[in-house]
Amino acid sequence: MNLTKLKQQVLNELQKLKPEILELSRYLIAHPETAYLEKGSAFKISSFLREKGFRIEAPLCNVETAFRADPDLSADFSGKKTAVLAEYDALEGIGHGCGHNFIASAAAAAAIAVKNTLMPDFPELAAAFCLFGTPAEEVIDKISGKTLLLEKGAFNDIENALIFHPWTETGVALKDFGYRSFSVNFTGQTAHAAADPWHGSNALDAVVGFYNSIGRMRQQFLPGVKLHCIITEGGKLLNVIPDYSSAEVMIRSSEPEDLEETEKLIRKAAEGSALASNCGFEFIVNSSVNPILFDEKIFSLLEKNMATCGEELKRMPLWEASSDFGDVSRSIPALSLLYKTHEAGITWHSTDVVEGSKTPDAEDAMIRAAGYLAMTIIDLIEEKQ
Repeated sequence: MNLTKLKQQVLNELQKLKPEILELSRYLIAHPETAYLEKGSAFKISSFLREKGFRIEAPLCNVETAFRADPDLSADFSGKKTAVLAEYDALEGIGHGCGHNFIASAAAAAAIAVKNTLMPDFPELAAAFCLFGTPAEEVIDKISGKTLLLEKGAFNDIENALIFHPWTETGVALKDFGYRSFSVNFTGQTAHAAADPWHGSNALDAVVGFYNSIGRMRQQFLPGVKLHCIITEGGKLLNVIPDYSSAEVMIRSSEPEDLEETEKLIRKAAEGSALASNCGFEFIVNSSVNPILFDEKIFSLLEKNMATCGEELKRMPLWEASSDFGDVSRSIPALSLLYKTHEAGITWHSTDVVEGSKTPDAEDAMIRAAGYLAMTIIDLIEEKQ
């Protein structure tokens, strides 16, 4: 097997596919759908892959907007596979302000290019990889797509995984932020605010006390821990002692152990504020994502492939963002390529990213990223010989 020749064929296939891939990306931009509501997007991507000779399993693991795409010969392959992952959920009120249209399109492009390259002479290897359509990466108030699919066993036959994420520079993060998000609800007792307030227990006092407590705790947080909090409810009538209040909290860190320790502090603050206000409280973990685990082997393969095309792959000490790909990376060897598609200084998670994704330079960068994914997939599945 001549790997150099196969990789050049993959790149040639991508150039043939480019008009269709750009059409797919533009469709996704024009039809943004939010977490777990990506019915049109999932159907568009999976239908495109079916037309290109993939067998589609949808819905996947009873997750309505998730799917899996395997080359038709996949039934003849019994070993573990390499997976490329697609994301396609958008941000509410913004659209594809995180470039997930590029993530999905590049994954589809890489998968088709690899299949078309290997199928004629190496059909057994063409069956050694697959694509996952993974919904709901941009979600905080419930379990995210990849984490849910992991729990349901969707990745049980997967040996390693790749994904590309558009960004303002090119590299692979050694670390990123894991997170945990919570709802903290306080229950008190209503009373007339003027006539007999002493009969009440003020849930607003509890949530305000909680908010102030965790704010003061920041000084004692472990280095690198970030805290976000909003009060979502604090009462409805001015002349009634509030009997219910709530807050949403999120903590981030690049270290799983620091997330655990900080969660304990947040719980103590909730308990203390409830006790001080004579209220009950409820502490709900809405979702959690682990920090990414860097994989040296896959990085080295990707680095060499990019070097053959004259590009450098940097090691980025920390990507100050979170992704459920972190959970994937802690289950199987995995790597996320951050690739420069947008100009430095752009406000991420904004309509500026949406508009920037429509430019020829950004679209060309997405195709190059797809090529690097495809070349690295060739390396990973070649090892199965």
